[in-house]
Order: sequence, then structure tokens, then C-alpha cells
Amino acid sequence: MLRIIGLRPNLHMLRIKKQISYLAFFVLFFLPARATAADLDTSFDFSTIETAHFSVHYHQGLEEVAEKIVEIAEGAHNNLSKVMLWEPTEKTNVVLVDNSDFTNGFATVAPYNLIYLFTTPPSIDMTIGEYDDWLKMLFIHEYTHILTMDPARGLSKVTRSIFGKTLPAGNIISLLFFIYTAPPNLLLPKWWIEGVATWAETEFTGKGRGRSSYYDMILRMAVEEDNIPSIDQLNGNMPDWPSGTMPYLFGMRLHKYIADQYGEDTPGKLSLHHAGRPPYFLNGVPKRRFGGRHYVALYKEMIEELKVEERRNIDTLRMAGLTSMEHLDLEGEMLTKPRVSPDGRSVVYNMSGPHSHESIMIAGIDGGMPRQVLRRLPSDRTISWSPDGRYIYFAQAEISGGFNVYQDLYRHNMKDEETERLTFGLRVREPDVSPDGKMVVAVINDRGNQNLAILKLADLEAGLEDEELNQKVRDELLTDYKLARVSSPRWSPDGGKIVYALKTNGGKSSLNLIDLKSKKVRELMRSEFNFSSVALTGDGSHIIYSSDETGVYNLHAYSIKSGKGYQVTNVLGGAFDPHVSPGGDRIFFSSYHSRGRSLAVLDYNPDKWRSGVGPVIKPYWKESGEENKPANDKELEAGLSGRTDKAEAVERKEYSVAGTILPRFWLPAIASDHDGDVVGALTAGQDALGYNKYIVEVDRGTGSNENYYSLIYTNDYYYPTFMVQSYSLPLTYTDIVQNYDFFERETSLSLSAIVPINRIESGTNITLGYEWQEKESFVPLLNGQYLGVDIFEGKSNNAFAGIGYSSARKYPYSISREEGWNSSILYKEYSPSLGSDFRMKKWLIDYSAYISVPLTSRKRHDVISFQVKGGVLSGDDIYQEKFHLGGVPGASGFPLRGYPSRFTFGNNIATATLEYRMPVYYILRGWNTKPFFWDRLHLGTFVDAGTVWNDKDDYSDDKVRAGIGAEIRFDITLGYMLKITPALGIAQGMGHDGEGQAYFTIYTEL
Repeated sequence: MLRIIGLRPNLHMLRIKKQISYLAFFVLFFLPARATAADLDTSFDFSTIETAHFSVHYHQGLEEVAEKIVEIAEGAHNNLSKVMLWEPTEKTNVVLVDNSDFTNGFATVAPYNLIYLFTTPPSIDMTIGEYDDWLKMLFIHEYTHILTMDPARGLSKVTRSIFGKTLPAGNIISLLFFIYTAPPNLLLPKWWIEGVATWAETEFTGKGRGRSSYYDMILRMAVEEDNIPSIDQLNGNMPDWPSGTMPYLFGMRLHKYIADQYGEDTPGKLSLHHAGRPPYFLNGVPKRRFGGRHYVALYKEMIEELKVEERRNIDTLRMAGLTSMEHLDLEGEMLTKPRVSPDGRSVVYNMSGPHSHESIMIAGIDGGMPRQVLRRLPSDRTISWSPDGRYIYFAQAEISGGFNVYQDLYRHNMKDEETERLTFGLRVREPDVSPDGKMVVAVINDRGNQNLAILKLADLEAGLEDEELNQKVRDELLTDYKLARVSSPRWSPDGGKIVYALKTNGGKSSLNLIDLKSKKVRELMRSEFNFSSVALTGDGSHIIYSSDETGVYNLHAYSIKSGKGYQVTNVLGGAFDPHVSPGGDRIFFSSYHSRGRSLAVLDYNPDKWRSGVGPVIKPYWKESGEENKPANDKELEAGLSGRTDKAEAVERKEYSVAGTILPRFWLPAIASDHDGDVVGALTAGQDALGYNKYIVEVDRGTGSNENYYSLIYTNDYYYPTFMVQSYSLPLTYTDIVQNYDFFERETSLSLSAIVPINRIESGTNITLGYEWQEKESFVPLLNGQYLGVDIFEGKSNNAFAGIGYSSARKYPYSISREEGWNSSILYKEYSPSLGSDFRMKKWLIDYSAYISVPLTSRKRHDVISFQVKGGVLSGDDIYQEKFHLGGVPGASGFPLRGYPSRFTFGNNIATATLEYRMPVYYILRGWNTKPFFWDRLHLGTFVDAGTVWNDKDDYSDDKVRAGIGAEIRFDITLGYMLKITPALGIAQGMGHDGEGQAYFTIYTEL
């Protein structure tokens, strides 16, 4: 018989875990969280500067950055609030933190206005790598988010006055309330939110991504190669380049087009109008304002204008003659930083893409026989050979001190294929090995500053303590720049000089040369344009570098002897990362096209280089923001815009949680107990630094008149994280006897400590704790039984310990996690000495592994998934602690497809699942601006097995049950941000109690 079933929740499991799901939603939506425990280095000591409109929180070493942000912030508020037509009624909290070697920012308005800024200058190969003042550009972008997401008008103003600025909760009712009570603009598509912020960063600085040659390059080649996304694809996390850049780039151009057509105050007017409408109905606003033209029509108009503009630029570049080059036939989306081996026979390069892990690759000098050298962690992508060709040196990131994402120096033995980490927590960037192989020059990142340092390999190999070595390097820095970007240091052939590129925080770029003997710095060139990717010829006569002097990133050359400059290439896309071969006859570089970068080669022939520059094109941007540029060099170096009154920074003090810890919102909650509905309210909060987080819910049964509550509090001041959890909730044991449920109240108070051991690509959590717990039946018991089942009432206090590990990974084209493994072990002990009314030991074990099976290029993301779960009870016989087997995933802690939910139970349980997962079709399309995105379709075929038993004498092979089946799964995105995988499945149980099933379930991650 085929049984049609849905997803009947196992409330015993789901209600207990409800509080944890609230916390997960809260952290996901509110914090730029990384670790599963503390988010900030516990050695950080934060202070606060209060101004008229901001509370700026910063830790030691960031005093100068904080002073600058205070000045930028008040100036930005004066300008932006007028254009965006909104001034927040509350102060905005700004957190400055230097815990990463990669530039980033984050902003939210729920439940209060908060900005996080990470204080590392952006590298040139980032899309935000062009700036006049990177701190100002970063701040303006994030503060625009505040000014566009914070507004409330009409109905949203009413709901805010009642509920506050809400966060999503972990049940469907509260989630629906969140959708209609949250700040409406928080739920706009990403291309709108990020597009207007990118527009503002350009309009209110002298640079920004709208004036960026890099952004213009992406647009130009998208037009040239007919690779322009439709508006529905902008918010769908497209896997192919430019992927996550799309909402910023095309959203910015759309806002710019609208502002040019209808006035520069239009983004502010649109923001206010959206703030007064229900979420997801966004096209009514432009239709009323722009004569019936919605965003879809405006986007198409903008694209047509873009095509005309870029085709004109393309014609200009073609007329001057494009540079002839050879492209190496190598696989990968982004191929960067080529470096030819000292013997001239091979080339190493960095490869990244949507199908696999980022890697350092090596190929023959003609691109033949490419192979992976090693998998690479997040990095600046630089590679350097040792002079003898034995090693390659590189920097990459790892978790340092348990919390911080810092780059360190590594080397890989090309013969033995072994990788060695040479520094720990030094924050190294772009290393280059000296001609004698004894030293490495590198950029050292620290507190928003970047400077040059010499690392002696003898010191690295001498066994010095990490802190001693790091301090020695920092004490001997070659330069002393503040808030500047230092990049591409390269040794001269004689080892006596170093050439590097510099960009000050005032927007000035230069090529510099430092003499190591005299320590004097000589400025070779200075420009408003950008210099990057410096290389030296083998004889030291010329510097080859990439620059956007023509409006296109081309290769240029500078003669050290004559001081003359030359243009080496004229390309349509962009030319980056030059490297001159050891023989001096060819230049290898990275060439941009609309789908990424490839490796290219051209002859080294100075006779063909163009003296001077040309042809020149300019990124499209009407200079309506010109009045917002700094007025003079002094103001430019300070990074100020408009009038700033330093007297507004009225108070400096130690950081306090008091200003942000109190609840700012509440949401209704609905559940059920033994006598009908349960209604209540929940709230959550945290301080600006995330040291304290909490979720509180209180409920009352409408029929039972029972009071319930739940509370979670975490404290991250220390290492480890401390957690307090308490609740008194109704629990339902479904099908305690077939078609009969059992109801009880469970009251608990637990104290635990969580020790995270974080790595970039894996994480381990160790948990220790104690729980006081009491169970009370809601239904009358007869001699301690309910329908013939023994029921426990009383105290079930326990001590527990657990460890969890995760290294499973997926990639943009993956249909599930496809490599690595996850595991967890939890042990609980109940005994009278712990206050329990019974004795028991309980073990829970979960292990899952994923293996990629690239059978063909078309099925390169096929996956074999294997999972085993088990539980063991020993001691007194307590029904509520027993394990139940059966049902579909999501409806049971131990599912077994092809069998009824929770059809059998016992003191011991074991299940195993083997799945073969394969992609069927990548849809990658939405429905115009509607909040639906159909991502991909995939298929899973499975074999489930499971059994339960009570003791060793009760086990038999006859009790093992097996089921087979298949699921068709859709990855979709709802509401522009909620990613789920609905699945339709069929299953057939192969043994006693088995049945045919057709079912529907929803996965949040496979």
C-alpha cells in the first residue's frame, strides 16, 4: 500500500531545540558571526567615543582609526541624511575591529542600528580596491544601508511603534509576523540594497566603484561578450563570475540611471516610498513615480544605454589596435599571479572557480599538463619561487589565537610535496624571495596600517617563539605608513633594492624604490591612477606593472634609468599580474574576460611599447558628486568630506553594554499543549560587540491556563563561551501508542561551557555542562502508566559532555556538501549524586561523510553521502529517554524512510543512510523582481537501514529494517534571502512494518 504522508513534526524533538533555532536565526541575521562561540578576540579591550549621531566602539591600537571615523561619520551624516531624506531617531553604533586581513563591512538596523568595519585596507584586486579614502568609502557604503533600511512610514511606522524593529524567529507564525513588522526595506532585494549603497559611495566620495576602472571593465566585457544578467539573476547567488558582485555592480548602475533620469534625490524618495509598503511588492513604487515604468523596464533601459556607452569605448580601443597575445589553454574561472620557474620550464599560478577548491597549480611553460600543487586557503594569491626552484613561498589565512583571520608565510617543497608553515600570527602579505634565497620581503598588516618588512629565513628556521619573532619583525619594519596600502614588493636582481606600489588613504598612488643599505625611499612615479602587480625585468632595467591610467587596466613599463614610462598593452578587458620569464623574452600575465581571467603571454619587446599612454576611456559617471570631493590635499589626506566639527566628539569612555543590551522588539509566539493553543511573546537582544546574547519567550496555554517560558543567555567575554539555558515547556511524544500522543511539562536549567577550536575550513567544539531537569505528566497516570506504557515523573538531572567536528564543504555549483565529514558525540550521565531520581548513561553519536564522484564533466558534482547515527542507554528503564525509529527526515531524530514515523523504540538504536546525489538541471532563474529564485534541480537515491533493541540479548539481525527510495529536490530562494530545498520523495520499506510512501519534506542544508 502506498501511504501519502506529510511532515508531521516530532514535537518532543522540535520543541526542545526551538530555543537553539531562535539563537541561530538571531546570530545569522544580526551578527557578522564566524565562530560557533566567541566572535571577538578576548584580548581586545574596547573603548567608546560618543558623538551627536554615533557611538564608535574600538579596541586598543585603533585610536587613530576611531578619531578618523568620528570625523568621517558626522560629515557623512550631514550629507547623506539630506539626500536619503531620513535621519535615524537613534544613534548608530559603529564597531571598529582589526581581526581580519581582508577588508569588509556589515550593517543592520534590527533590532538597532549597527555597523561593523574591519580595518584592513582593500587590495587592488578587490572590487573596492580603487578609492580616494578607503575608510570614508567603506563607512559611506555601510551608513547608506542604515539610512535606507531604517525608514518607517505608514503601516510600518505603526507596527514599529508596537513591536519595535524585529528579528526573525524559529517558528512559522513568528516568521510571518517578522515579515510584516520588520523594517520593510530590510526585505528589499540585494540589488536594491547594495546598489543604492554603491551609488552613494561613488556620489559622495571622489572615487567609489561607480568611477572604478575595475567595475567598468566588468561592464565593458559583459557587453562585448553578451554576458549581461537579467534582473532576476542579480539576487540569485549566481555561481559564475561575477557572481556575488552582480547586485553591487548592476544595482549601482540601475540606481545611477534612475538618479540621472529623475534627479539625485530619487534614491531617497524611493527608499521612503518602499518603507511605507508591504514587503516584496516593490514595483508599485517606481510605476507611480516614473509613468508606469517598473524596475524591470528601467533595468532594460539602463542596459540598452550601457551597451551604447560601452560599445563606443570598445570601438575606441579597437581603433588603436589591440595587443596580440597567446592564451594558455587552462581550466579555471580565475587564473591569477603566474610565476615562471627559475629554469623556465613551468609556470605556477593561482586557480579558483565555482566547481572546486582554490588551488596553486603548475603547468608546462606552454600550459600543458596542468596539475594541482596544493589546495589554498583564503589569501592574497601571490606566489614566489626560491632561486633554486626547490620551494614556492606564499601567504594564506588561518585562524590565529582562536578568533582572528590572519595571513602567514608558508613554503611548499616542490620535490617532496610537503608544505611548511613558517610564521604564526605575523599577518604577512605578498611575499617575494630575495635573489640569494635567504630573505623574504613582505607586507605586514596591523591596525589598519601596512608596511614593508624583511623576514630572514634563518630567523624563521631558528625556532624562535612566535611572539618573539613577530615582535622582532615589527620592530625592524622598513616603512612607517599610516592607513596606506602597500603592495607588490619585488627585489631588484642585485638584492639591494625593493620596488613596491603605494596608495595613501588620500588616494595618491606611487611606485617607490627603497635602497636597503641607506633605507631611503625614492618615489619613481606618482599619479591619481592605480598601480598594482609590480614586476621587474631580469636585468633590472624596467618595472612592469598594471595601471588604469588609460581607463583600462593595461600593462605599463617604467625605465629606472631614464624615468620614462611606456604602455605595453592595449586590451579590451584588463591585464594584471605581470611576470617576466627568467629568459627575459616573454611576459606572463592574467587577462580579464567576462567570465573571469585566463593566463596570457606576450613577447617582451620594448621596441613595440607605446611611449606615453593611449587610447583613453573613462568610466561613466556624471560628476554630480564632485562637490563632495575633498577640497585640497590636506583634507584629502585626512579623508574628510564637507564640514566636520571635531567638537562633536564629546565623550570618550570605556565600552559598556548598557546602551545596547536591553530588548528592542517583541514578537507573538504560538504553539500548543495538551489542552489547545499556547500563545505568548518572545524577544532577543545583544550588546553591540556580541559579548552578551539572549532570547526570552513567555507563553500561556489558552485552554490549560499553564504558564511556560524559555531563556537562552550566552556570555562571550572569556574563552570559553558560557551558556545558561532554562525553560519550562509542554512536550508532546507523538504516537506513544499508535495514534495516541502523550503530553508532559519539562522544566530545565542548564549551565555549560563551550570551547571552540576554530580553523578556516574546519571547526571543533567541546562542550561541558550540568542540567537540572524535572518532568511532570499533563495526563492522569495509572500506577505510573499511560495506556500501558511506563512513564517517568521526577528529576532527571544530568551532567553532559560533547564534542563536535565539521570539515564538510560545498562549492557554488554543488548540490550538497561534497567533501569532508561531520561528526558529534554527546554523553550524558544521570545519577542520584547529580540529583537525579534514576541512574542512566546515555550516548549519542552522529557521523556523516561526503565524497565527490566526478564521473563526467557534466556530472562533476555527483556526490556519495554516507551517514550513521546511534544511541546507547544503560541503567534504569525510562520511556522518555528511549530512542524512536522511523519516518522521513525532519519528522524524527532517527528517520527510516519507508516506515511509519516512530514505529518502534528501544534503549539502543543504530541507523545508516547511503545516498547517491546527482545534479539534473541548473535553472538559475527567477521571476523578474518577484521574491522567488529557482536555483537547481537534483536527484537523490538512497538506501536506509536501522534497528532498535533493549539489551544485548534483545538484539538480532531480524530486527534490522531497510528502505529504498529516491527524492527529487529543488534548491530555491524565497524572499531574496531564505534558501531551502523542498523535496518530493518515494520510499519503500523492505521488511516487516515497511510500507510504500510518497512524501514531502524541506531541507535547509544537505
